[in-house]
Amino acid sequence: MAQHPESITVADLERLPAFTEYIPARKSSSVTASAAVVEALGDQTPQDLIELGIEAIEDDVKSKLLERLRGVTFGALWRHSVIARWRIELSP
Repeated sequence: MAQHPESITVADLERLPAFTEYIPARKSSSVTASAAVVEALGDQTPQDLIELGIEAIEDDVKSKLLERLRGVTFGALWRHSVIARWRIELSP
């Protein structure tokens, strides 16, 4: 921590033997791909990587939800809302 008072990057972690031992062994083709990804992301902090991951997941969920909503007709949406309201009214 004395060498990196503000943040630690992936490149910093890769210099630690315990980190390299922790990373599971992968097939040679994925190791090459992973090495390229790690090299591209080497200057980013773990917090930055987490935020990028969350953003990617949110974008994926948004696009899938929008795709599903585009396939729903107004009639189907109306039926589901009426049934949901009917269930709420019948609930004790």
